[in-house]
Amino acid sequence: MKKRKINYWWSSELKDIYESLEMSYHEYKNSNFDQNKKLIYLNYKKQFRIQKRYNITLKRDKHLKLIDEMFKLNKIKFWRKVKNLSKTE
Repeated sequence: MKKRKINYWWSSELKDIYESLEMSYHEYKNSNFDQNKKLIYLNYKKQFRIQKRYNITLKRDKHLKLIDEMFKLNKIKFWRKVKNLSKTE
């Protein structure tokens, strides 16, 4: 019995974008490939790729991950930590 492979960069935000991407593709396909629907589909596709790249770099770079977590929690602590990190490097 095989285990399902889970991508380490997959997140809930990426999942939402992916679901929108799938829906827009089906709408595009069902509309006989309308150009307006195509633009919407390509926009979701672009968003998905950008978010995927961001998630991968976030997982690989520990400093970026730390900065991202701190920025979401407390902006004052974030800027203090950035200042300290810039002094050490």
